[in-house]
Amino acid sequence: MGKYLTAAKNEVKLNFRYRFNLLAFSTGLLFPLLGYVFLWTPAYSEGGRVGEYSLNGLFTYYFWALFLDYTLPVFAYGDMAWNIKSVGLTLFLMRPFSFLLYYGSIIAGGTLVW
Repeated sequence: MGKYLTAAKNEVKLNFRYRFNLLAFSTGLLFPLLGYVFLWTPAYSEGGRVGEYSLNGLFTYYFWALFLDYTLPVFAYGDMAWNIKSVGLTLFLMRPFSFLLYYGSIIAGGTLVW
């Protein structure tokens, strides 16, 4: 009976760890957004624009930056950096082959499976 209680206890710990990670991730998304709201709303309250930028444009940029950051697999950054450092990028430049489309297709495939 003890081994079943241990298995149940481990499952409870695993579920709480998952829920804590989800809570920490959500909080990590919320705090920067609140920072943007509290810092930039007073700056834009006077005229609605700062230079060429509007508040809606700033939040749109922030949303797309977060979207790309959380949908791109982590391996893509390291792989691209390795290709640049190891001169592997020149192989893509010498062929009629788009480096960006190649990585876009890899990321799309990885995101669909992930």
